[in-house]
Amino acid sequence: MRQNISLVEDVLLTDSHIVAIHQTRRLKIPAIDLLLWLKEQRETQEQRIRHCMEFLGLPLIEDDFTDGYKRKEWIYQMERRYANFADFYNRNALRYTYLNGLSMCVQGFSVGYEGTNPKQLGELIIGAETFIPPVQIYDCMVTPMKIRLVRGFKSKILDLLKFLSRQIPLKERAD
Repeated sequence: MRQNISLVEDVLLTDSHIVAIHQTRRLKIPAIDLLLWLKEQRETQEQRIRHCMEFLGLPLIEDDFTDGYKRKEWIYQMERRYANFADFYNRNALRYTYLNGLSMCVQGFSVGYEGTNPKQLGELIIGAETFIPPVQIYDCMVTPMKIRLVRGFKSKILDLLKFLSRQIPLKERAD
């Protein structure tokens, strides 16, 4: 019989495979003016901002698995015991799919950008997107190195969002 888990962290903290759960402190980012982008880009940019904010809030769940197959098998077993376990566990900032997705997401901030400092925006984007190695390299990294990398990437994302929050559109638009 499967049990619902309202606090997956409690389950994870008692599991022998979990080494640590590194929580992220709550961040307050000032609003970003969507007028920084062309009208047809604003909805997409708003989604990008939301994805970045979501990523910044994800915990880093450190486990003792060295084999991805064994991790998947364990997740499957936990999912059988706890409804929606995989949904919670997979919201882990250490997962490469998040890093790769956010790296591509960040690239899009320059599309239709009409703020006052496009050069600095470009530099921040390059700094963030080049921070993530190819999956073949990431998979070979030891967990402490992955944790440092993800924390550094989160810092780059935060710098980018803070920069955007300080920018003003080149001109007010009536559209």
